[in-house]
Amino acid sequence: LVCHRMDTTQEHEGVLFESVRKLAMSKQPAHVRLIATLDALSEMIRAKGSPLQPEPYFLSLLVFLDNFISQESNKDEAEAVTHLFALVLPKVRASLLKATYMDTLRKIIAILKAHPDWPSSGKSLVDAATSMQLVVRPEDSDATRALFDVLLSLTLHANLKLRKFTGNCIVSLLKQENSTVSARKHMVEALAKFVHLEVRQLGQHDTPSVPALQLLGVVRPAMPLLPRAELVEIMEQLCQLFAIHDPSVTNELLRTLGSMLSSPDKKLLSSPVQAWSAIKTIITHQPNQADVGPTVVFAEVVSQGYQAYARAFPDKMAKKVPPAVSLYMTMLAHESEEVQKAAQNGLKTILKAGVTNQMIEQAASSPDSLVNIVRSLQSGLTPMYKDSWRFVLQLFAVMFRRLGRSASPLMDDVIRTFDNMNNMRELDVVHDLRGSLYEALGAAVEAVGPRVFLGILPLNLLDKNDSRVWLLPILREHVRGASIGFFGQQVLPMANALAERIAAVDGVAFHAGWVPPAVSSTDNNTVERHTLFLTYSQVWDMFPAFCNAPVDIPQAFPMAAKPLGDFLSSGPVLLHAICSGLTNLIEKNREIVTADAGDVDTQTNMAEAQANIKTLARYAPNFLPILFNSFTTLSTSAHIKSASGSSGELTVLTHVIEAFLAISEPKSIKELFETAVVRLLSATTTRTQPEEDDADDMTDAHPRHKPKRTDEQIETDAKIYALLDLLHLFVSHVDQDSVSKLFRVIKPQLKDTDALLQKKSYKILVSITRTQPDFVKSNLKKIRKILVEAINKCSSRAKQARLRCLLEIMRHLRSSVKTEKLPPNDFMRTTFIPALVPDAILCVKEANRKCREAAYDLLVEMGLMMHEAGGTSGASATPGLMEYLGLVVAGLAGSSPHMMSASVVALARLVYEFRELIPEAFIVQAISTMIILIQADNKELAKSVIGFLKIATTSFPAAMQQCMPTFLDALASCSEEQKEEYKYGLKVLFERMARKFGFDSFEGRVPPEFQKLVTSIKRQQQKKHARDAAHAAQGTRGKATGKAKAKSPLESLMSGIRNRKYEHEFIDSDDEEGEEEHKGKRDKGKQRAGHHIIEGGEDDEPIDFLDLASARRITSSNPHAAGRTKGPSHAFSQQKDGKFVIDDPEETEEMKRKRANKNRKQPDILDDLMDEQEQSLQRRNKVAKMKRSRDEDDYEAEDEEDGGRISVDVDGDVGMGGPSRPVARSSYDIARQKKAKMQEKAQANIQTGAQFRSSRAGGDMKKGGLDPYAYIPLNPSNLNKRNKHRAVGQFKSLVAHAQKGARTGSKLNKLNKKHRR
Repeated sequence: LVCHRMDTTQEHEGVLFESVRKLAMSKQPAHVRLIATLDALSEMIRAKGSPLQPEPYFLSLLVFLDNFISQESNKDEAEAVTHLFALVLPKVRASLLKATYMDTLRKIIAILKAHPDWPSSGKSLVDAATSMQLVVRPEDSDATRALFDVLLSLTLHANLKLRKFTGNCIVSLLKQENSTVSARKHMVEALAKFVHLEVRQLGQHDTPSVPALQLLGVVRPAMPLLPRAELVEIMEQLCQLFAIHDPSVTNELLRTLGSMLSSPDKKLLSSPVQAWSAIKTIITHQPNQADVGPTVVFAEVVSQGYQAYARAFPDKMAKKVPPAVSLYMTMLAHESEEVQKAAQNGLKTILKAGVTNQMIEQAASSPDSLVNIVRSLQSGLTPMYKDSWRFVLQLFAVMFRRLGRSASPLMDDVIRTFDNMNNMRELDVVHDLRGSLYEALGAAVEAVGPRVFLGILPLNLLDKNDSRVWLLPILREHVRGASIGFFGQQVLPMANALAERIAAVDGVAFHAGWVPPAVSSTDNNTVERHTLFLTYSQVWDMFPAFCNAPVDIPQAFPMAAKPLGDFLSSGPVLLHAICSGLTNLIEKNREIVTADAGDVDTQTNMAEAQANIKTLARYAPNFLPILFNSFTTLSTSAHIKSASGSSGELTVLTHVIEAFLAISEPKSIKELFETAVVRLLSATTTRTQPEEDDADDMTDAHPRHKPKRTDEQIETDAKIYALLDLLHLFVSHVDQDSVSKLFRVIKPQLKDTDALLQKKSYKILVSITRTQPDFVKSNLKKIRKILVEAINKCSSRAKQARLRCLLEIMRHLRSSVKTEKLPPNDFMRTTFIPALVPDAILCVKEANRKCREAAYDLLVEMGLMMHEAGGTSGASATPGLMEYLGLVVAGLAGSSPHMMSASVVALARLVYEFRELIPEAFIVQAISTMIILIQADNKELAKSVIGFLKIATTSFPAAMQQCMPTFLDALASCSEEQKEEYKYGLKVLFERMARKFGFDSFEGRVPPEFQKLVTSIKRQQQKKHARDAAHAAQGTRGKATGKAKAKSPLESLMSGIRNRKYEHEFIDSDDEEGEEEHKGKRDKGKQRAGHHIIEGGEDDEPIDFLDLASARRITSSNPHAAGRTKGPSHAFSQQKDGKFVIDDPEETEEMKRKRANKNRKQPDILDDLMDEQEQSLQRRNKVAKMKRSRDEDDYEAEDEEDGGRISVDVDGDVGMGGPSRPVARSSYDIARQKKAKMQEKAQANIQTGAQFRSSRAGGDMKKGGLDPYAYIPLNPSNLNKRNKHRAVGQFKSLVAHAQKGARTGSKLNKLNKKHRR
């Protein structure tokens, strides 16, 4: 074969060698050789006049295979030829493959046998042989058998790639459905024989674990494809591998055996005898419990086997589960928590699948199996299992839930054992043990029900020695499907007994239905009274749980209705519990009624739920008046006291009233509604109104500026507030006539001066517009008129509700104008919308976020209506939309900066929403106007303008680019204060402009004050791009997500309003960079944490982890990383005192020279003082140093005798050889350092006047507006006789320098006088 490299860019016909052509520009020798071989082969085919089709390539390569059978063949040439042969063979016609089958197979087998050390060529030939087998489907023959035997031998090859690829090919051959019976039979027999032979030969290996793992890697994926007889035979052979006693082999063997039991076709499970034999075989080879890993795998595999057996043969599980529970209980006694957790999970699986319904049903007649299971589990509560109690308790929870009502009396002793465990000290010591105990008790409550549970463990609430108050929270959380009758017969007497005891403590008379107050009025609030009341409250807190899907509503609720009503009327103590329970009763049944009617179980429950609702609705007229009175009383009290403590009670009252209104008859609802309206009218007529002249000033006045109200007025207003809240609940449940009455009542209150009254009236109007479309349609003109008239009367507290009301009105109007076009002189276009626009604009600047969102929604809704009503909708704005934008732009001519700023924000919101409809000419004109406004000296207005320009840059880049020179010129004309204030907002704007237009478009025209800002932004983006490029090169950054499909203009308008996203777009920055930087840091942290580096083999060969030497390739640090040096790496020079010298790149030479002169050391008073202080310290410490030196000499002598070595590192730490470590300091050293720090602190407060010295002339000069001065603070320690000389020396030196300066000054004054003369 002549290998010469031809033009590699030539195109071969078809896509025959497309994968090879992609390697044309590669520099690797193997790829170069492959391209050269392909070119030479194509040239030879052309020379013979044959077409470049798969068949000529196949025949030519088949001839070349003869050259590689001998031992002297070239390995590199063989790799290229066999690779091309494997690529072309699947594309050859089946007839040609059948004709050359025997010859091809003979050559492949010969090469594989002659060169087992050619893994790359072997992989290609195995691929070719498998492809040929799948296409030809030959009959059983010697060549076919020889090929399969060769493939089986290659599954134990030293090369991991070849071994794994051959295993996959064997699985493909076994999966072949259309293979002949004889051929398939031979493959199965050959595989079984191969396993038998290899298992026998494992004893001849020095390390049998490696070939054993290789063998299991071949057998495991092929197991589901084998017949049952061969499967059992191979399983028996594989069980001999347990004798190796290697943890890795045991783990893999257990998983292999488990895959046999859980195979999809369940071949082993077709016979109960064989299936149980397989499980028993695994159990007999239980690994030693000292091996944690194999024991964990064993627990998992055995549980999977039991689960599969239970699904196949549920009637056989009665005698199989008890031994399994005993087996797993022994593993729960293991000291390893990992084994305990695995045993718990496995036993959970067995209990859920193995305790079948048949066993539960037969528990009454033959409970032996369940008794044995429970006894085995009970053994886990002995001290032997102390470390695994929390796992055992969780198993009891599973058992209780599986048995359900059948758990009693079988597990009654278990519940009593739980009661005894509650007082054990270990519950508070072991983590989560008490939680596991309470979970098991809760499961018991759910299983047997509260009646049986309390029969086993009575509460005994009044018995101080045997009280089980701790069970009340468990009952409250876990009671399901109980009986209301049981609550009235058993639980309610307990509550009454507690109430009677509280009455005795308070010294008051007790009667049926008496509810104790939270705090006694007789000053008997002792600990006993407090404890009794808490217990009483906890008992009633169980009532909502008993109302959770009870089974006896039609029978028990009629008897419980009257006591519940009496307790509700007695006060707010039991209000929360009773209202929550009644709400549960109604809502749970309503959910069943509204469920899917196609479900059979739901249909069965639906009849019961309808009967329950009918019973509850019969008592709704009795409960609603009581609930109304409670609601009015609590709400009135809350408004009078301005307290928030009753908000929870008001919430549950609201829910239960709405629930009863939903099931009540319309007649009774109307009667109650009219009663509430009458009471509201009565209260409003007695309410005093302020004087007409002061009405306008009182709407938003501060409370301290409003006239003081009497107690009677406060109580009347609070009653009105409560009635309005109550009527608000009726709106969706009454007819149109009742709504008309309510509208007439609240109509004058929309103009009232009371802000809270306005707010509640507007809320009612919002509910009317949402839930009463017929009323809104017939009274639309009246509602519009009153809303327009009340614009100037609206308070700040009511603005949000008013905007929501207007929004609903606009939506009603939009639905009516979609079919008809509004005339130009219509009331909507000429009066209504123009009157609402200023109010909506001002509301976008409100502090309340919800109010701002409502204003944004209203502005957009009005724009949509004007767009749809002003002409045909399309890809451009209609005259109606442009007319509406003109109304908003008119606000820019407002009299106050606040109005102008709000108009800019509103216009920006509309531009953002209608960006696909507004013409660009309008935006250019708007940007020009904004450029004029930004020059106004108002920070609020400028901030809004910059926000508009951000939106314009994002939505209309062409218009912004056109106006950019004018904008930059306007910035240059702003004052210095304005430029400083605009910097933050302009930073974000410049970033967006740079992303849209590039820095070159505006960098040269930016005012000088912003040049540094633009340079900083440019530098940051360059760093970001460099970082992104580095990440992309390293492959650490994921692929960018594709852009969403663009929507049409109308789709974008109707797709919903995203006000929060708009505010982020308008106010904040485009946080793409910040998010990416944060993500990069997060990814970097992930890459750094918990990774190991695995060094690969030569020639890109994968690591064979079955090789014992592969462990040496794993390291926790990067072996290719450069060595790290200690200390910081920087490019700054350093002074002698350790300070860094950082040069300013913009500093001139003259500035550097001045700085050097300023920093040049000069003698001054402070130097003299420090010298004297140092000499004094040396004198005082001379004796101490002599003593310390003697001690150190002794210490060094001891070190030398011991052979030690004292080393001092760069930081001055002393250590005994090796790394330096801190040395224990004496009390003398600590006191000396403390005193030195105090002296340094005192010296720091000394002001010597050196800062006033002139660097160019003699004497001092004023600096910072201060005359020259010197200051030495008085120190009390100077009064000590020992410190006298030091203090005198300090002041003596100071006075001497002062005198010297005074003499110099007097001389200069004399000279100046002479010159003047």
